[in-house]
Amino acid sequence: MHRRALLILATVALIATACTSITTPAVDYGTGSFFPFVVDSQDNMGQGNAVALTSDGLPFVSYFGFAAKLAEGQIAIPRPFGAPNVPGVMLSTASSDGLWQRGAIEMEAYPSSALTPLGVSVPFGPATTTKLDLTPGNTNGTAIAVDDQGAAHVAWTSSNTVSYGTSSLGGSATVDRVFSLSGAVTEAGPIGRPGIALDEAGTPWIAFTVESNKGLQVHVAALAGSKWSDRVVATVAGCNGCPSPQPTGIGFVGGTATVVYADPSAKRVVALTQQGNAWTPTTVASGVTGFGLSFAAASDTASAAFYTGDGAVDAASLSQGSWKVDKVDDVTTDPDATVNGGDASSTAVAVAGDGTRYVAYDDEGIHLSSGTDTFQPVDIGSTASTGIDPSLTATDQGAVALGWYDTLAQNQVIAFVGNVTGIVVARPSPSLTVSQGPASPSGSSKCGQDNKVQLDQVAQGTLFTEPCLVAAPGQFTVNFDNKDVNIPHNFAVLASAGGKVLDATEVKPGPDQETLPLDLKAGSYYFECQVHPDVMFGTLAVVDGAK
Repeated sequence: MHRRALLILATVALIATACTSITTPAVDYGTGSFFPFVVDSQDNMGQGNAVALTSDGLPFVSYFGFAAKLAEGQIAIPRPFGAPNVPGVMLSTASSDGLWQRGAIEMEAYPSSALTPLGVSVPFGPATTTKLDLTPGNTNGTAIAVDDQGAAHVAWTSSNTVSYGTSSLGGSATVDRVFSLSGAVTEAGPIGRPGIALDEAGTPWIAFTVESNKGLQVHVAALAGSKWSDRVVATVAGCNGCPSPQPTGIGFVGGTATVVYADPSAKRVVALTQQGNAWTPTTVASGVTGFGLSFAAASDTASAAFYTGDGAVDAASLSQGSWKVDKVDDVTTDPDATVNGGDASSTAVAVAGDGTRYVAYDDEGIHLSSGTDTFQPVDIGSTASTGIDPSLTATDQGAVALGWYDTLAQNQVIAFVGNVTGIVVARPSPSLTVSQGPASPSGSSKCGQDNKVQLDQVAQGTLFTEPCLVAAPGQFTVNFDNKDVNIPHNFAVLASAGGKVLDATEVKPGPDQETLPLDLKAGSYYFECQVHPDVMFGTLAVVDGAK
């Protein structure tokens, strides 16, 4: 059964992520080795994701956003007023204080002017298109690069088109169609997932592979002024039974443009190096299918990762003009050559400033390995056991970020990897430019009237099972059980809605159990999950005579 089918059948968590208040503080995870949290969680967010870090470690994530796939009997949660519309090419970033801004590069226009939000700004000022041709079946991935001025450059493949968009926070996005096939395309496949890189002048270059009647054509497009210059730099033979075009990587090694692509017919991975107007090919690896190819360039070095087709994932490194191939790990199941788009198995690769290579791959969940000459698994527990489509990036300072799409919750997730400090995970940031206090919990005025103590709280389906907790004055303990696998929650008690935080448990992904000792006078208090405060909140009634 394909993963999309599993996704449809899964019981999904529908999470409203735009906040109406940001008065509670961020949560600092401190020091450790793996820090996962949800980037975007309302509707179906995260397919085709790509991640980039600025030089000081701030993340930018591009991904596709679609309406949520609902289990039978579920009702969709309306998107927050002023949030990006779906479908769209989403773009999110986090500020240095940990607040996420969730916006878009391009999104479908609202159905009418009457439904278009007024007086609010969607982050990144997305371009709007009537009846945007984006579906989970016809999209084939995004790629992202961020320049020194904080502008994001995003490329993506959808239907019969390769597109490019750019924007900064506070700005308005511009979107270009870089390449189009003739005719409509209803499924991902004829155009492979693109790669994007910026040259020393900050000019974006995009590489992609197209299936044509001449074979597989490798394209490189560069922005020349306000127009795109697109040329075919290699053509390889197609074959009956060959897979759809694989992802194509591009980067600058020692200032020279380098393109890496898979040639499944010849069972090899090839690198093209620009020399004037010519592109010189070099074989990276032979006897491999090159499924799920990924590529990363860093200064004078580069690395590519791919499935071999015979039960393994390999990584090739470029040093002093020659390629060396190392085995990363065995896989349980080789990729299916007939599956493409968001369902296709994929790898991700990044090179940190100290030369350490990181390789992530999809094999019944996300796996991660690292090393220089040899690779060792990185323990990420079961956090990404329901994940597919990994993305990786690293900085010269050693920050490493891993992104993926969680098929169970339909969420975009990111994790920082390594022995790092000061990682801040905050409650979701508002998409709106206006703010108001959170609503009072339903039935809060009746909470505690029966004087029956209730101090057991469960987080499940991104909701609290108990909207009302009751305690007697003095010392007592709340028992908090997070049953949401891989979704981070906590339990925080506030003096009032939007008021001072009195105490809180740590933010941790489930499954996890915590206790929160409290010492409170009689009165009505407010509680919430600081990660999902708009859908997870309630009343804590401390009443005399409770028992």
